[in-house]
Amino acid sequence: MKATPMAARIERPMKNSGTGLASRPIGGVSPLQSDTIAVAPEVDVKVGRHKAATRTGSEMRARSSETNALDDRIRVVIVHGYAIIAAGIGALLSLEDDIVVVGTCTTRAEAVRVVRATRPDIALISLELDGHEGLALARDLGAVEHRCHTVLLAAKLTEEHTIEALRLGIDGVLLKEMQPRLLMQCIRKVAAGGKWIENLAIEQAIERMLRRDEALQKARTTLTKREVEVIRLAARGLKNKEIARELSLGEGTIKVYLHAIYEKLKVGSRIELSLRAQREGII
Repeated sequence: MKATPMAARIERPMKNSGTGLASRPIGGVSPLQSDTIAVAPEVDVKVGRHKAATRTGSEMRARSSETNALDDRIRVVIVHGYAIIAAGIGALLSLEDDIVVVGTCTTRAEAVRVVRATRPDIALISLELDGHEGLALARDLGAVEHRCHTVLLAAKLTEEHTIEALRLGIDGVLLKEMQPRLLMQCIRKVAAGGKWIENLAIEQAIERMLRRDEALQKARTTLTKREVEVIRLAARGLKNKEIARELSLGEGTIKVYLHAIYEKLKVGSRIELSLRAQREGII
């Protein structure tokens, strides 16, 4: 008898007394197995398409996450009187993944325009901008409709600058001699709502304020209220006649007051008196 090819045996149904297809395997392969063999390539293709779709979705999510990360970066505007220094600071900040420089300016007026246009998180301002206009710029930015944090970069920080910075609500004060990593830390802390003021600057400012208060208290124990008024008017450069007119007193009375003041403060001229009064916080 001739052997029948396997494929023919699989496709030929087997009759069984009045029933349809036999449940018995034909040629060792069941109809279910035959169906599986027929559709397996199609299932593989579907799985392949599903995997491809999964990869595409992952890529899309990755791109979305990357976009969100870019949107979450700290936006900084740099304001420095020298464009080359501003560019250098910008290049330094651009090395950080979470910081982006959205503008650089060299003047006070330009900075206000750029802040309005770019709406940064932080304005990094040089104190020495056009002759210490950095503090004035911080005051200007306080009136801009878009309120951003301010960080002051200073080559040298005096007690007066620190006190004024605190009064203006500046969020960060950093000396230019500090390490770059401290600038990054300062920016991140301020962007998160914190404050970064050089400890030394604060200590010096507080110490000066205490000295001034102590000197004023001491002056009040030795100087009368009228004598303090005379000192303040004399320090403004007013002559005896003008001081007398301001206080509704005689010119001779002003001379008596000045003589008593010179004795109490151990000074010999109006210039010495003005310097002493400024140093001790009387004026």
